[in-house]
Amino acid sequence: INMLNEKPGMKVWLDYSHSRDEDKELNSLNNPRMIQVDYCERKKYKIVGESFDDIVTGMTYDRDGMNELIDAAKQHVMQAVVVKDFSRFGRHKTLTSVYIDALQQLDIAVISADEGLSTSNENDELVIGIKQVLNHSYVEDLRRKIANGFHSKQKNNGIVIIPPYGYIKNPDKSIAIDEECADVIRKIYELYLEGYGSKKISEYLNDHGILSPSYKQYLRYGKQVPCNKTKFGHEYLWHYSTIGQILKNEAYIGTLVNRKVIRNKLKGQRRYTDSDEQYRHENYFPPIISKEIFKEAQDIRERRGKYNVRAKNKKIHRYAGIIKCADCNAVFTAKRRGDYIEYVCNSYHRRGTGYCTPHRIKEQQLDRLLLNELTRIRDLAHSNYDEADAYIEQYKKKQRNYDLIITDLETQVSETKDEISGIIRLSTKG
Repeated sequence: INMLNEKPGMKVWLDYSHSRDEDKELNSLNNPRMIQVDYCERKKYKIVGESFDDIVTGMTYDRDGMNELIDAAKQHVMQAVVVKDFSRFGRHKTLTSVYIDALQQLDIAVISADEGLSTSNENDELVIGIKQVLNHSYVEDLRRKIANGFHSKQKNNGIVIIPPYGYIKNPDKSIAIDEECADVIRKIYELYLEGYGSKKISEYLNDHGILSPSYKQYLRYGKQVPCNKTKFGHEYLWHYSTIGQILKNEAYIGTLVNRKVIRNKLKGQRRYTDSDEQYRHENYFPPIISKEIFKEAQDIRERRGKYNVRAKNKKIHRYAGIIKCADCNAVFTAKRRGDYIEYVCNSYHRRGTGYCTPHRIKEQQLDRLLLNELTRIRDLAHSNYDEADAYIEQYKKKQRNYDLIITDLETQVSETKDEISGIIRLSTKG
């Protein structure tokens, strides 16, 4: 039963695509179009327009060609859409049905030139439905096989498609240090450990005209960068979030971590994985910074995050987020008072005497207290070392005497055992 009068002269729209889901040799743009044009010529249909998408997957409908087709359909330009086969129109079983229904609401059929099927024919509905399920299953199965193979390589050998900023991939696929970028990374860690925040570090790099990681990757690998910035922004603009990523990237101490994010492109989903789901490979990269510097940076990041420390001035003050009020347990906040820095109880500073008393201390006083304590610990350590050395020397001098005493005691023990044995023998005879 034909719902649409498919007769010569009917106005049709051609829709074709080049999909990643199939063999390249069978999937050129010209081949599907020629099949569709030949089909329309045999049926004597009138082609009024066409749309196509190059290098797309049949599981998505957010593509230029499909949007152009829907716009034309809303203007009732055509009476039917001709595709090579229904897999070309789409492979997502639910979304394909939605788009077919939308076109049918506009009295527009979808015709498969290769399969001889049409949504205007009720007898074809069951076959079309089955093909949609099979097309969907084909892509899901292909995606699963590719993902499993990729995860196996990540787990066993580790995979680096584009190396992190600071590294380059040699023609033999080995990873080497890019010294120019590595110097930038070392500077970032140096500034961070000196007390600068991520925002101030990004401003420092921008002020010195240092190329951003995204633009470096674009120059070296052709990787596209966001297009919502000016050319100057493309070349130089660092963002504080980039600094944060560099500061926590274990690649710079030599560790490759694969599978940090799991993506499902078909469903448009992504999630960050837990550490037990990731694949770690130690000593994979040549290290740029030492593990000690990296550990110190992580400690600072954790402390600043825990106490919400922010670098409002040029750099974060050295005791920010470290000292607390003994009365209310609030963190002390740093305030500049002319030519010196003073730390004040945050409860008192924000809420007044109703919450805490005005505890405050100058940074110079803290420096003296810390220096005095470190000096005391150092002197105590030296004293302990001296006492230990003296004890060792004393022990060495008396060691020979100790050996003689031990030998004498062993002799006494042996004689005592003999006496006990004799007493036992005599008591037995009696």
